[in-house]
Amino acid sequence: MKKYFNDPRPITLRYTCDCAECGTILKKGMSAYYWPADGKLYCPSCGESEYRQFLSTAADEAVYQGIGNPFAGGAKLNFLICPATPGIFLCLSPSNDLFVLQTSIFLI
Repeated sequence: MKKYFNDPRPITLRYTCDCAECGTILKKGMSAYYWPADGKLYCPSCGESEYRQFLSTAADEAVYQGIGNPFAGGAKLNFLICPATPGIFLCLSPSNDLFVLQTSIFLI
């Protein structure tokens, strides 16, 4: 995923401040979410869902642009054929993600 200057990010606080949403005091050394576009800091409970939504949207955009698709870069997959069900393949990616593929093409 390509990163931009104004992308929100988790940070470790160097100064004491408060959450922009709920007003909770965030002490030095705590984790928080920083949104550079508007310069606001959010505590983990307020910022987590918005940050995850941002990551999900950015990942979708990367896939749409063809740079985030795990199959576009020629990722090596390990295929396992299910002998009981012809046309079903179990694929294991390098990061151990399991995919199930179904095809109507059979190799003999």
